[in-house]
Amino acid sequence: RREELTLSDIERDIKNTEKDLKTKESRKTKLQQEEMEVGFEIKSLEKDTETLKSNIAIAEENLKQVDKRYEELQEALTKHTENMESIQLRLEDVQSKYQENRHSLQDIENNIEKQHKEQGTSQGQLFELRIELAGKKQKMDLIKEQQEKITQEIEEKNREYQEKEGQLGELLDHLDSLENNISKMEQEKAEQEKLTEESKKEAELIEERKEKLAHELKILSDNVKKLQKLVETQERELNNIRIEETKILGEIDNIKDRLEREFDLSPEKAHKHRDEKLDLSNAQERIKELKDEIRALGPVNIAAIEEYEELEKRLIFMKDQHKDLREAQDTLNRIIDSINTTMASKFLQTFKKVAKEFEIIFRKLFQGGTAELYLSNEDNLLETGVEVVAQPPGKKLQKLSLMSGGEKALAAIALLFALMKVKPCPFYVLDEIDAPLDDANVDRFVSFLRDFSKLSQFIIITHRKRTIAEADTIYGITMEEAGVSKIISYKLKGKAS
Repeated sequence: RREELTLSDIERDIKNTEKDLKTKESRKTKLQQEEMEVGFEIKSLEKDTETLKSNIAIAEENLKQVDKRYEELQEALTKHTENMESIQLRLEDVQSKYQENRHSLQDIENNIEKQHKEQGTSQGQLFELRIELAGKKQKMDLIKEQQEKITQEIEEKNREYQEKEGQLGELLDHLDSLENNISKMEQEKAEQEKLTEESKKEAELIEERKEKLAHELKILSDNVKKLQKLVETQERELNNIRIEETKILGEIDNIKDRLEREFDLSPEKAHKHRDEKLDLSNAQERIKELKDEIRALGPVNIAAIEEYEELEKRLIFMKDQHKDLREAQDTLNRIIDSINTTMASKFLQTFKKVAKEFEIIFRKLFQGGTAELYLSNEDNLLETGVEVVAQPPGKKLQKLSLMSGGEKALAAIALLFALMKVKPCPFYVLDEIDAPLDDANVDRFVSFLRDFSKLSQFIIITHRKRTIAEADTIYGITMEEAGVSKIISYKLKGKAS
């Protein structure tokens, strides 16, 4: 009971510690999030500060350009004022000369009129006065043109002066605007720097709180680990106790089952039959002896009778199958023996006929000599070989392999004709069979073929002229035109087609 109370107290402490730990973790997460937000805000403020610095630099550069432009305009206005003063002086000089010439011209005209009135003036003096008048008028026109030109120049300079004054006013307004913007930017920069400093201080405070919380979390984590180890130790001990309890209960259940299974007794009845005077050692020895006797009997197969009946049925079936197979085997052996006997008999009969005909035909083709066919293994007619022994006229008896090429070919033709004689066919195809023969042997071959053609038809592929000459019909391939083949047939005995 004390151990259970201690374990529950520990579990309660662990739950409280875990709850505090979760709270600390939540605060840590919140602080980390705040730290991240402050960091982002600091980065944003630093970025805005850099942007403001860049804008201030651009504004200062623009201000320098405006100052430079203002100085240029001031210089231009000064030069323009000097030019205006010079032009004004020239205009006053021209106007003065114009007035003087005008007065002089008026005097001349008055003199001319006076001279007209005076009858005593000579014609020559009048002409001179007119010439002087014309010169004065021309000079007056020139002075007038200069005056108009100077007036236009003054008007143009006035327009330029007004334009320069307008530009100067715009520049001054722009300069005032730039100075205002710069002052605002500097103010914003100061505010941004102030905010940045405050954010950095706040970030430092958060970092300090974070470190403090991390230290507290570490202490809590260590405490939790210690408590978890203590809980694990208590749980292992509790599990061992439960395992022992389970074993004891299992043994009790086994004893109950054994009582019911072997002795058909319940625990209550067994308790009633309990013998206090029973010697346990003797009883255990007796139980051991009985178990040994049962073990000596070996295992008892209850389904042995059914298995025996199934195996007996299968054995009967297999015996019937074996009997059928042996009977079929005997029948096949008898049939094979009968076929082998018939084949050997027919082979021997045919061989004797072919050997007889071969000897006759050989003498006819070779015009003499002897030839013989014999079996290499007469005891086994189904697997025996056939040997040819021949003696052409004027030569000794020898095997076919020792004869010349023409003799071999003629002997083979003799064997072929012997087979045809014994087992004739209505139709034969011979391909270059006369190629190894000389002309004399070709004549004998053709003569013999002529006799056989009375019973069978022959198609012979040949290049020998003597063989072609004896044919009833010949077929050939010709090429009258390049690349065009043509089949030609010709009957030698009868009408050409």
